[in-house]
Amino acid sequence: AAQYASFDLCFFVYRNGDGITVRVFDTEGLPLERETVRKIEAVLRQGDFERAPFGKTGRVMKLTGLMEAYCRSATRYGPARGRSYSVRTSAASPALCNTLWLMGARIAPRGEGRAVFEPSDDGLFLRVTDETGLQLDDERTMACAAYAALESGNDLAVPFEAPAAFDIMAETFGKRLYRIGRDDGDARRLWSSQIFMRDAVHRAAYLASYTAAHGMSVAQLAEKAPKFHTEYREIPLSSNRARFMRAISDTLGEASPEYGRGMRVHIDGGWVTIAPSARACAVRICAESSAAELAHELCDGISERVRQLDSDIKRRKNG
Repeated sequence: AAQYASFDLCFFVYRNGDGITVRVFDTEGLPLERETVRKIEAVLRQGDFERAPFGKTGRVMKLTGLMEAYCRSATRYGPARGRSYSVRTSAASPALCNTLWLMGARIAPRGEGRAVFEPSDDGLFLRVTDETGLQLDDERTMACAAYAALESGNDLAVPFEAPAAFDIMAETFGKRLYRIGRDDGDARRLWSSQIFMRDAVHRAAYLASYTAAHGMSVAQLAEKAPKFHTEYREIPLSSNRARFMRAISDTLGEASPEYGRGMRVHIDGGWVTIAPSARACAVRICAESSAAELAHELCDGISERVRQLDSDIKRRKNG
């Protein structure tokens, strides 16, 4: 909606379990930069803003045609004629079904030998069960799209916390990889144009078009994409998030971390990303390695260091 209706800001509100989640996007349809979000949060905490009571918010205008425009925009990657897919039911599945139909593909019930696209309800994440029955999570489908883009001769923009395997893949193809938060400017401009890296319907359409054009299955594309394993944790903090991030940066400074929306560091044969949680007083940890066991061990080790450091900061403050 932000892109198609030229809104300065677009608020996406949806139910998330027992709570409500609000996501804010800029005029390009991108999530707001972290610094902007912090300023908004500070204003909301202080209460220094004019409230708009219900019934006094001005005229409500219902926009039409956005879904059709969105689906047609996802067909930009090319046709998928003669291909047959299944789509798991979700809030985003009608848009995906319509897009694939516009691309010339056929939507069929789940069956052996047919890829199944599984968009999340918010339309941001895509899982795929490939033709062999192998399940590809969102990171794997992103890796498939990244391979397709790099093989086609394009530079690539990825989230700050994206796996380091993407850097290796970009180097293999002799292309540039930008990380949001580390390479802002060029990264956000490219990120804005590569909607398939951040949108489930566009990614499914991109994968369908690429595999159709190259005469391959989704399973064959997944075999070409890099293999990696990630482990995630969210650790609650008893100390201030900003103070903790400064402290962990000093602690891991000898490993020459990269900074952006948090910090990335190469340690003990893998990569670790530590970033403040946007939802709670906590930090989010992602450990990546070529082996699942090593990623798990790496995540365990960093999680313990995080807990110990948080305890030390709290003890010094109270002491």
